[in-house]
Amino acid sequence: MTSLDQSRRAWQEALRGMKVSKPTYKVSLILVILDAIDANRASAEAIPIRQSLSEAFDLLLSRHHALEGPGRWRLPGQYLAVRPGSMPDQIWQRMDDRLEVEPVFQEVLADPQARVWLRGEILQWLKTRADEPSKALTLCLESDLGENARHQEIDRLEDIWGWWDAQETPISAQQLQQSFPQLPYAELLSAACTLEQMGLIVAEADLVWKHGTGDLSTGWDLTQHLAQGDTSMKFLNTTAKHRQGQQAWRSRVLANFGGMCAVCPIGVPQILEGAHLLPVKGFEERGLAVDNGLCLCRNHHRAMDENMLAIDGRNILHHFPEETCQGLEQSLRSKAVIPQMGLAADALAYRLERFAGYNASRQ
Repeated sequence: MTSLDQSRRAWQEALRGMKVSKPTYKVSLILVILDAIDANRASAEAIPIRQSLSEAFDLLLSRHHALEGPGRWRLPGQYLAVRPGSMPDQIWQRMDDRLEVEPVFQEVLADPQARVWLRGEILQWLKTRADEPSKALTLCLESDLGENARHQEIDRLEDIWGWWDAQETPISAQQLQQSFPQLPYAELLSAACTLEQMGLIVAEADLVWKHGTGDLSTGWDLTQHLAQGDTSMKFLNTTAKHRQGQQAWRSRVLANFGGMCAVCPIGVPQILEGAHLLPVKGFEERGLAVDNGLCLCRNHHRAMDENMLAIDGRNILHHFPEETCQGLEQSLRSKAVIPQMGLAADALAYRLERFAGYNASRQ
C-alpha cells in the first residue's frame, strides 16, 4: 500500500468516525482548507490561521444557511485537532497561528487529484445524513458556485433585506420569524448573520439587530474580497460603500473580542467601537483587517487616538492626567482581553510608538 493509499484510508476513517454537534461545521472547514491549498494560501503541512480562512468558512456556512455568527471556524479547528483519546478525526495540531497537519493526512492534501477525491468523499458523507444543513450543503457542492450562486445568494437575501430596511425599530429573531413564517428559523438566523457580515445590519443585543445602510451587491463583493485575503478598502470607492465596509469591519472586530471592550468591562454593543491600530488614512490596504482592530468603548477609543492608551501584549499601558481622568483609569482591567484572532505585531508597535512619544513630550 502506497503512502497516498494510506492517507486516503485515514481520511475515510476520519469521516466515518467524525462526531458532530453542528452538522456541517467540520466538513465545511475541510472544504475551505482544500480551496486555500488550491489557491496556494495554505500547504499540505500547515494551514495559516488567517482572516481569509475565517471569511471563506463563514461564506460557505452562509450559502447553505448554517451561519450562526462570525468566525466560527475556530470551533471545528479545535474539534479536529489532536487531543487525548484515539478518535480518528484528529487531523492537525492546533497552534496559535496555524494548524499543523498530521503526517498521515498530508499526502491527500498535497496531491491535486486526491483533493478532488476528498471533496467527493465529503459529498458522499453528506448524502448519508438527514439533517437540513447537510442537505443544503450537498446542493451547494452539486451546483455551480460561481456567478449563478452570487445571484442566488442575493435573491435569497433581497426580500429579507428589503423588509428589514423599511423597519424603524430594532428587529429580533422572533419578529423576523413572524414576518417570514414560510422560511425555516435556521435559514432566517443565517440570513441575519450574513447581513451583519455584509455591514447591512448592526447587533443591538443577542439576536436583536437594527438596520444600517448599504446594498447587497457591495456586501457580497466585500465578503468575496475578504475570503480571498484582500483587506484593502480601496474598492469601497464611494462614501456609502466606505461606511458599509466600516460597519462590516466593526462587527468582525467586536466578535473577535467577544463583544467586550479590550481594556474595561463594558460590553454594551451601542457604545462599543472598532478602533483601527493602523489608521485607514495611510494604511488603506489594512482597513478591513481584523488583526488591525481593537474593540474599545468610546471613551477608551478616544484615549487611544489621543495616544494616552496602548496595549503591549496583555499589558494595558496608559498615561491619564490624574486630576481629570480618574474614571478612565479606575475602570481599566488588570489585563487586556485576548482576542480569538491575534493582533498584528506591526499595528500594535505603531500605537506603542505613539504612546511613547506622547509620554516623552509630557516629561
